[in-house]
Amino acid sequence: MDEDYTGSPAVELAMLRRALVILSATFALGTPLPALAHDYWLEPARFVVRRGDAVDVGLFVGDGFVADTERPLQIDKTKSLRLVTREREVDLLANATEGARPVVDDLVLDAAGPVLFAMERKWVDIHLPDEKFTAYLEHEGLKEVAARRDREGHREIERECYTRAVKALVAVDAKRAEGLHDRVLGHKIEILLLDDPFALDVGDRLRAELRFRGKPLARVNITAYVREPGGEVTSRRVRTDARGRAGFPVERVGVWALRTVHLVPCAGCGYADWESYWTSFTFAID
Repeated sequence: MDEDYTGSPAVELAMLRRALVILSATFALGTPLPALAHDYWLEPARFVVRRGDAVDVGLFVGDGFVADTERPLQIDKTKSLRLVTREREVDLLANATEGARPVVDDLVLDAAGPVLFAMERKWVDIHLPDEKFTAYLEHEGLKEVAARRDREGHREIERECYTRAVKALVAVDAKRAEGLHDRVLGHKIEILLLDDPFALDVGDRLRAELRFRGKPLARVNITAYVREPGGEVTSRRVRTDARGRAGFPVERVGVWALRTVHLVPCAGCGYADWESYWTSFTFAID
């Protein structure tokens, strides 16, 4: 099983250090550097609330589960934004406001039970020169794709289109997920939790399943980030088994985010060489 461990200081200090590194390199090279941020994730202000409370859910962009910025709602770039409960789904995009930040702003949760917030982003096209694409594959641990390029040859420019699907789990009144942690929403790529995170304690194990186009996705990396109450972030990367499943020991409490990226050749595409599918799932274990 492919695992690695990383750590970082408190959130504010990590963001400051990243900014200083970027600034120093920019002055040294005389040219701006590409953004280091890769991930999007949904994060509510609180993961456990009382019935009748108003909830804010932000859309954050960053790397290593440290936010560089909070994105406003971009309706033209958003495929769907939903609230999902055990009994119903609500289309939050239908009455959304362009530029809202947080993307879910002051929403009153008037019923007890777990709630999923879910967003899908539309496709985006990018072009990456060979050396940057190679570095990207190394960063994400996409060894099979790297090996395929070595066999078939590198392009000077790699054309990629990507999409994102992100979700967050909130408990209302009682700390229970009650079946929503493994609810299939139909995203092209989706992480399901096989254990209720609100029921877990330090020493337990969290199991997850990765699905792609409705089927379990084997031999793909999933990274679990944990941001502790003091702001320190640690991570563990695990490769899914033949059933598309991965397990993570619960060693720390805090805000968790599971994330992955799956990159596949864009067969028959005239507009891209590769398609990538990014997903994240945020929740809390305390």
